[in-house]
Amino acid sequence: MVSDLISTNIPALIPSDTGAKALQIMDDFRVSHLPVVSGTEYLGLVSDNDIYGISDDEPISQCPMPAPQPYVFDTQHIFEVLTIMSSNKLSLLPVISAQNNSYLGVITETQLLRGMAQVTAANMPGGIIEIVTTPENYSPAQIAAVAESNDMKIMSIYTRTDAGNMNIVIKCNGHDTSAVIQGLERYGYRIKQVYEGDRKYTELMEDRYSALMKYLSV
Repeated sequence: MVSDLISTNIPALIPSDTGAKALQIMDDFRVSHLPVVSGTEYLGLVSDNDIYGISDDEPISQCPMPAPQPYVFDTQHIFEVLTIMSSNKLSLLPVISAQNNSYLGVITETQLLRGMAQVTAANMPGGIIEIVTTPENYSPAQIAAVAESNDMKIMSIYTRTDAGNMNIVIKCNGHDTSAVIQGLERYGYRIKQVYEGDRKYTELMEDRYSALMKYLSV
């Protein structure tokens, strides 16, 4: 859930803050966006490009902030954060309380990546199998059943369509996946690659995350 990813370390701006102050905070925290608040009310999000349009001593209230302003509620799912941040090319995303609409903090790209690692079980030990099949043959229930019949459980499944085929990455809760592989092959799944180290899986998921971010931003 979004509430698990909120950071209050990056300061929000108030309308009277100058462009120079905003750019200094962005530089200090290595972000290109900052939320603007009045008390606990979220007013909008400004980027470094917005601030370059005003002089250093002008207040950021002079920056254009077209509606609708991007944000998520603290009750939303991390996938919604991923969609909004990637489609708007944001370095962070403000979070608003679903209970009273007050500003709570932000989610940064680093926090989003860590959250995605948890969702995809990247931080859990186990083996990884990349398999390929047709969309008609793809069955998550069947894959899980094959794993469970070999005393293994599927911790996460990542899928994408490529040239009419389904490319599937499954994370198991054990490193010895040989029996699972044999079972999958009996059901017509082609084994593309096998990983037995968590480092390789983390790298794989980072690659998949980057690819997804690029896809959603098209």
